[in-house]
Amino acid sequence: MGLGMVPLGLAFGALVVQSGLDRWWAGLSAALICGGSFECLLIGMVTAAAPVASIAVAAFLVQARHVFCALSFPCTAQGTGSRRRTAASR
Repeated sequence: MGLGMVPLGLAFGALVVQSGLDRWWAGLSAALICGGSFECLLIGMVTAAAPVASIAVAAFLVQARHVFCALSFPCTAQGTGSRRRTAASR
């Protein structure tokens, strides 16, 4: 999986440099933002000099999709854990 990220990182770095931003933007955004789609959106918004409030709203809306994934996780983990406890208590 890690090897598959190399082409994505190179493409993102090329996007940053092509947009006219300094190279450190690629490393900073990769370190601070845990969502590839928002990283690409952020480069466009920074290049267009979007207001910070617009960037914050966009970040919330793009990353809000992870809430639905997180909501399904506790039910799955709880069911698995209760099965393990039941099997272990026998």
